[in-house]
This record gives sequence, structure tokens and C-alpha cells, in this order.
Amino acid sequence: MGHVVRYSESDKIATIGIDDGKANAVSFQFLDEINNALDLAERDRAVVILTGRPGKFSAGFDLSIVTKGGETATDLVRSGGRLALRLLGFPTPVILACNGHCLALGALLLLATDFRIGVEGEYKIGTNEVAIGMALPSASPPPTTLSFLSRSPVTSSMRVDTGASRSTLRAGRDFYGKARKGAWGLEIGLEFFIHEKGVSGNFR
Repeated sequence: MGHVVRYSESDKIATIGIDDGKANAVSFQFLDEINNALDLAERDRAVVILTGRPGKFSAGFDLSIVTKGGETATDLVRSGGRLALRLLGFPTPVILACNGHCLALGALLLLATDFRIGVEGEYKIGTNEVAIGMALPSASPPPTTLSFLSRSPVTSSMRVDTGASRSTLRAGRDFYGKARKGAWGLEIGLEFFIHEKGVSGNFR
């Protein structure tokens, strides 16, 4: 798949893993590769498991690009927003297996997926843009996510209460195995899910 994103598919379960060896910052390469992987998952009509590297899902936009400003920074932010919309309207179920810190756009991607699990630990999850007064999308989040979109990132132990995760696993347990087990259950009811969701489209 490239240097940041890897894709594999087995038994109608697609795993999209993100690992740039650092903070998994959202760059143009990140976006291109993850969109290409989602294209493959659509082609395979597979349930998707989206995950990061140990200790880090994503720290959000690549600041080396954003802080320069101008049209390039604007294009990156818009492209990140389109990725969140694509996940929100993806035609098959998307599970985000959050295995570490998840901040800024990373947190918004987490909220855009259908199901979420996370490892327990000293990991921060949240939208730090709120702390600096940056505007967020005007969508209305469920009540359980309101505290999540706050000035202070939550910790992994608070995830279930804030809506950031529906299930939290202690470190050392079979984290990926649980994600795959959940994906297998979703794959059984895939046709019903697609009918009920009724949302698709090209958000590239």
C-alpha cells in the first residue's frame, strides 16, 4: 500500500493499518494512501478495521504543513474533512481499533466510525482545537460526545463515559482479536447493515 498505510483482506474483513513510525500525522500521503485502502475495501465489500501503531492512532494534521498556512494548508484540512465524511458514510461497517493517543482530526475520524474499541492506558483522546478556539464542523454530536469535544482531552479510562469508545481493553489482551471478532459478527449481517445505513457516495 505504501509507506504509511497497509491493507489486507481475509474473509470479507479488511484491515487498514496506519504506521508512519512516528505520530501518524495526517499528511497528503496519509490521506492518499488511506483513501486508496478504502477504495480496496469498497471493491472487496469488506467490513473495515481501521487501526494505528502501538501507542498512537493519530495526532491529527501534519503541523509542518498546517503552520505554513496558505492554500496548501487549506487543501489539507478540507481533504481531512472529506475523509471523515467518507468514513461516516462508508457503505460497509467501520470499526476503529484505537490503540493509543487519538487527537485532533484523529479524534474526529474516531467519532465518524460505526464501532470503536480502545486499549486502556495513559492515552489522550480529544479535539485540542477547541482549547485554542478553532471552529469545528457544525454537526450535532450525540450527547455522550459533548464532553469529548471539550478543552481537555480525555484519558483511556474515560472513553466509555464520553462516547469515544464502546469497549476498552486492558493492555496485553488480544486487542486486534477482539476487533476482528466484532468485524466477523458484522460481516454476517452485512447486507442488513448496508440496507439500514443507506448512505454512500464519493467523498474523495
